[in-house]
Amino acid sequence: MRIRGANDRRGRHNPRYRWLAGIINERGYQLGAEIGCDIGTTTMYVLNHCPILSMYAIDSWQRRTVIGKMAGKYEFHPDIHYAEGVFRARMKKFNGRVFILKGLSEIMTEYVQDDSLDFVFIDADHSYEAVRKDILTWSKKVREGGMICGHDVNMEGVQKALKELIPNYKKVNKDNCWEASKEDVNG
Repeated sequence: MRIRGANDRRGRHNPRYRWLAGIINERGYQLGAEIGCDIGTTTMYVLNHCPILSMYAIDSWQRRTVIGKMAGKYEFHPDIHYAEGVFRARMKKFNGRVFILKGLSEIMTEYVQDDSLDFVFIDADHSYEAVRKDILTWSKKVREGGMICGHDVNMEGVQKALKELIPNYKKVNKDNCWEASKEDVNG
């Protein structure tokens, strides 16, 4: 079993990573946050490709990690702490550019100054309630003119929260990402 990541074929060609890194570099973003990091594939990719970027990495790391799929069924790593260990090991080379906040995302907002982020990328709990809460709490941390974005716009909970809070969000690539400006958030 092998976990795919930013250094394997899928990671190098994943449109989500390329899109996010491209936007960060194009707009000169220097400070962002990723909500829901898992093993750090997205975080690692953007930090590798965006040399002036620093990131807050927020996750509770309280779920088992998918490590493969056989016969149509997902396989999970037996250790609930596996993803956090992989994430922390991957982030060592970015010392000083990654600020790890372990806990529930709405509580971790206390450690990030309002209006300080250039962007936030939301890819954690995909339920309506969680996405809604993440949009409302983390948009306060993004500066005026900054970007609110995320993954899995194809999922029902994400769609519902976006239609309610950011009705004019934009789907941005083939990997089900979405984006909007801070000013587009209703609430």
